[in-house]
Amino acid sequence: MRLALALAVWIALLVGAGTVSWWVWRELEAVSIGLHGWLALAAGSAATLLVGALLVWLMHVSARRGYDDAAGRDD
Repeated sequence: MRLALALAVWIALLVGAGTVSWWVWRELEAVSIGLHGWLALAAGSAATLLVGALLVWLMHVSARRGYDDAAGRDD
């Protein structure tokens, strides 16, 4: 039940973000992006994906090696 609710909320947020993005894109059709703008957009997107992947990888490494096992304990 919780999984279905979480999935429904996630899909609703995704559809909402897509709708707002599409609306903003249509409203700004008179604005043009030059080559440097597209390059900056691509570099920023790639860097964001790379940092996200790196953080997920570090989380898995930490969990496998037991670095976070003692977190939250009051020994």
